Amino acid sequence: MGPVIDKKSQTRLLGVIEKFKSKVIAQVEMSADMIKKGNYVPPTVFEETDFSSDLGQVEFFGPLVTIFKVKDFDEAVKRANDVDYALTGCLFSRSPSHIDRIRAEMEVCN
Repeated sequence: MGPVIDKKSQTRLLGVIEKFKSKVIAQVEMSADMIKKGNYVPPTVFEETDFSSDLGQVEFFGPLVTIFKVKDFDEAVKRANDVDYALTGCLFSRSPSHIDRIRAEMEVCN
């Protein structure tokens, strides 16, 4: 994973990680020296339950991802489409019908 674009972005993303540190479930270890030498931000995975939180509604433009648990695929599609920006979305599935449905219904640019 390469660095983010500039020091301002790095500072902002490290602030997001700090703000939501209780929600972190996985993070790539990065030395303090690496973070100081470049604009590196450790890839971080959060788990959240509040879909309206910043972790569910804000595009951070960095190596951060949030995982939400849903009761079924219908709720997953609904929640994926219930965001303000919808710039990027992702589905991991072995089900061809789920893949086809997401292609048709998920309202994202990427």
